[in-house]
Amino acid sequence: MGYTPIDLESTALSNVKEIIELDATASYSQNRVFYFIYNISEVALKEVLQFRNIRCVVNTADNVSGLVREIEDQSEFIFYNKKNKKFLNYDFTDIDLSLEEELIGDDTHILQDSLIQLKALATKIFLRINESKSFHDLLSFSSYKMEHWNRILEFVRNYYSIRIPEL
Repeated sequence: MGYTPIDLESTALSNVKEIIELDATASYSQNRVFYFIYNISEVALKEVLQFRNIRCVVNTADNVSGLVREIEDQSEFIFYNKKNKKFLNYDFTDIDLSLEEELIGDDTHILQDSLIQLKALATKIFLRINESKSFHDLLSFSSYKMEHWNRILEFVRNYYSIRIPEL
């Protein structure tokens, strides 16, 4: 949500690290990038793991379980094992998707518009926090249900890499 997806097939690209490095060191962009990196070798993956300002799903046939344990505290990288068809460091079973279900509703055609509205709200919240350092009037920004506000704030925290308290 709020990211531009880019697929990187590392068997066809010799400069995956340089491509990602450009994004990781770039200044603030309105639309951040979410990479899907396919078939990357363990050696190349170690180089990519040095970057902290990127988000990606890593899909590899190499045994990277040692790397996964090394970076367990980093939520920027999600590892997918193609052979087992499962995520190595992300559990989808305990996730409340009520906000996402409300955004999608019965009409997937308006999903993009809903995501743009949510991204605009996140930007307003981010700017308000930077201007006033106050969190008390954030609820007046939108018509989202109170039950979704902590998820919205979680999105703002993750998207802008900032710390804000839950409501």
